[in-house]
Amino acid sequence: MSDLQNKAKLHQRDIDAQIEQLLQDKNIAGATEFIAEKAVNAAMEKDFVTAENLRDRLLAVNPNALFEIIRVNEVIDEEKSNAISKHYISLWQQLYDFLEIDAFNALYHCQRFDDYQADEVIARQGDLDSTLYFINEGRVALTYRQGKKEVFIKQMNPGEIIGAGPFFDVSVWTVSLVAMTAVKAQVLERDVFLKLLPQYPGLETSLADYCRRSDNTTELLQKMQENRRQDTRYPVQMVLVNSLLSNNESSPRQQFKAQLDDISLGGLSLSIRITQKEKTRLLLGRCIVSFLPLATDKVQERNGEIVGVTLHDYMERNYSVHVRFDQPMSEEELKSILLQAGK
Repeated sequence: MSDLQNKAKLHQRDIDAQIEQLLQDKNIAGATEFIAEKAVNAAMEKDFVTAENLRDRLLAVNPNALFEIIRVNEVIDEEKSNAISKHYISLWQQLYDFLEIDAFNALYHCQRFDDYQADEVIARQGDLDSTLYFINEGRVALTYRQGKKEVFIKQMNPGEIIGAGPFFDVSVWTVSLVAMTAVKAQVLERDVFLKLLPQYPGLETSLADYCRRSDNTTELLQKMQENRRQDTRYPVQMVLVNSLLSNNESSPRQQFKAQLDDISLGGLSLSIRITQKEKTRLLLGRCIVSFLPLATDKVQERNGEIVGVTLHDYMERNYSVHVRFDQPMSEEELKSILLQAGK
């Protein structure tokens, strides 16, 4: 721990001790004034974590101190706005106009700043990483693997956001991000973002909408006719028995039935009902065994990995779970499965 961190910790401890003494003396008015003053000072010093913690403490100590609570909130909001440069707002003007100002400020202050060197890989295709990247400076290349070839999709520039798929939906990275020059970016992690939502309940919908409007990666791939699913997908309706493998080899398998929606040489898609969206992220990267009935009345066990989970029916909370086989099946095996399914 640095000397600066030690000093801040001792300062906070001193503030807490003074608050406790005032409360023991039953001096609620004095505690209210003291906490409000320290919260305002922290905000003006751009220590927003301390300022917000003291504001919450003020609310707990004296919920009736509405004037002081409002004043502290106003100072925090004003100082947060002042901490954001005009150049930054100009760079992100479209996002600034799209979101509420308070939500934009909160989003800014919950991100971390990262630097990347030229040719550095920021995110790799196949990664399990629910992170959103906001490019402030530099250029980033989007690429994807097709066999042994790395295919360039497009260049991303300052003022653009990358990673909406893994962040808002539930999937692995389907592209790679590589810094073409030195890059400065802000990084928004999913677990940090979730802590904002109780205070800004519409933020996820708004930010997701903004990202999807400005991201044309999928359309570019379609125009290039470079669809990464090189195998033909066949729609099939049958119920499969599956086993979800645990990361702990000693734990028992979780067996469940699910509707098979489609299948190809390289994988399949299942329809599963999941009531809580965040739990779908726990499926990413998990190993699964699907028991596929063949026309010979035999059952083939096929191992795979869950690489994506997408919402299929909002009202019913049905999700499509996308599985990539560890080893592609043969044409004969696929034909046998389709024959058994009546295709």
